[in-house]
Amino acid sequence: QLDEMAMTEEEREIYEGQLKLHIDRIEEMNTAREEGREEGREEGREEGIMQGIEQGERRKAYAIARNLLDVLDIETIALKTGLTKAELLAFKDEQS
Repeated sequence: QLDEMAMTEEEREIYEGQLKLHIDRIEEMNTAREEGREEGREEGREEGIMQGIEQGERRKAYAIARNLLDVLDIETIALKTGLTKAELLAFKDEQS
């Protein structure tokens, strides 16, 4: 504070201008950081929703397959459910 008191008006204006720039940069970085966090949260939410939908669709496919295993061949079930033959064979073995 003593240094500031000893400054001329011109030196004080320069000092205050630099101080303001420094504070503005800090605020910009904080704002950018918070925006990045929010963007990350939003992407995470969207990714979570998409994963949930995919899991639900997969469960539905397995439920349909479970009902069809004793009446249709593996190839037809794979075609209709989107599951692979290998997945269906493993699922069928688990069900036995």
